[in-house]
Amino acid sequence: MKDLKIRTRITLISCIMVLSATIAVTGLLIVITYRSMQKEAYAEAYKNAYEKSMDFKNAVGIYRNYDDKDMYVQYYMKTSTDGHIICMSYVNGTVKEIYNVTVFSKEYILNGKYIPGGSSEYRYVKYKGGKYIIFESGIIDNYCLYIIENVSYVDGKIYRIALYGVVITGVVFLITYIILALLLRRQFRPLLKLKKTTALMAEGKYDVRVEVNKNDEVGQLGKSFNKMAEAVEKRDSSLKMFMGNLTHELKTPMTAIMGYSQTMLSVNLSEEEKEEALMYINDECSRLERLSKKLMRLLEIENNGNNLELKCIDVKWLFEETGKITHTVIDSKGILFDYSDDGGTIYAEPDLMLDVMVNLVDNAVKASDKGGRVELSYNNNVISVRDYGCGISEEEQEKILEPFYMVDKSRSRKSGGAGLGLALVAEILRQQDISLKIDSVVGEGTKISLQFVDKTMNT
Repeated sequence: MKDLKIRTRITLISCIMVLSATIAVTGLLIVITYRSMQKEAYAEAYKNAYEKSMDFKNAVGIYRNYDDKDMYVQYYMKTSTDGHIICMSYVNGTVKEIYNVTVFSKEYILNGKYIPGGSSEYRYVKYKGGKYIIFESGIIDNYCLYIIENVSYVDGKIYRIALYGVVITGVVFLITYIILALLLRRQFRPLLKLKKTTALMAEGKYDVRVEVNKNDEVGQLGKSFNKMAEAVEKRDSSLKMFMGNLTHELKTPMTAIMGYSQTMLSVNLSEEEKEEALMYINDECSRLERLSKKLMRLLEIENNGNNLELKCIDVKWLFEETGKITHTVIDSKGILFDYSDDGGTIYAEPDLMLDVMVNLVDNAVKASDKGGRVELSYNNNVISVRDYGCGISEEEQEKILEPFYMVDKSRSRKSGGAGLGLALVAEILRQQDISLKIDSVVGEGTKISLQFVDKTMNT
């Protein structure tokens, strides 16, 4: 209903604009036509008045030597004119009405103000809704003619033209409304579909998409919406998987803690058994603590990524610090840890970059057998972490950066892992525009490369 109101409102506004333009153009044309017709009517009336004046002048020339000239003039007026002429005689300052069968009195004719025009004077008068022009011919042998020309037909024609204009404007408005309504309906159809799809997404149906048939603005909007829907669906799927994995990761240690604690409360255990149960509870609590810290770290990186303070880091220092932090887990498996660099520097956030290296080395150690080898190297703005352990299949390489995903779940849990390390690494690298590449062969080992941006070239 709201969409219909909006569409109707837009249609009406557009039609009003078209109607206003049509009325303005029609009104202008009517005014121009009216003035043109007025000039034409005046020219025709002036021509008739001039011809009547010339005929009268010729007739008066014939009666000039007659004794009773007024009688002959009167006779001429009755027999030779159409009755729309008034004749006055001017003798010794006296004005005498010779002939007048019109509705206008002598005083009305004489008291009017005439405008000079050509060889005569004229004025416009209105009478009983009619419009007339009275031409004063001037003195012809003591006589003056007042010739009345009816120009009311001009107003009648212009009224008919105006009526036609109103009818045409109405037809144009109706046709415009229909065309605009059809066009807007056609244009609104994809937007209405987009709205319905949006409503479905708001209900949690993230797999819906908009059909895009054109590459116009609406089509581009549909493409952008589909990209957004894919991102939302992926995010929702990742969130569900994340929550499921988190629940699973929390359930295992919580079940063990509850089981051992209930056993200690309900069963009379020996001191050795109590100590063993407490040790297990402590281990599981430590695991939960590590899990919560990594989760908080991951959320912190996601929320504050734009506020990272990047600095120039010496690669040798980074490798040495990584070795110091991971020496315990390295020594526990007898891993040969080796690193080499070309004395270069990278541009990154120091603490977070150290977290990345520690996690990568920790994963490399976990993937290696006892007595294995882990190598760190740096060359051409690329840091590489190499192990010669079990390797990762191509299918799993696409998943290991997801939270809680573990290639070997049993071994990872045994070593206290929760599958958050590489997810944390991926987020830290993403926030600093550092690309990550995985090269791995099952049974031969894995090489993870970090490509840094050369800031010296950008500056």
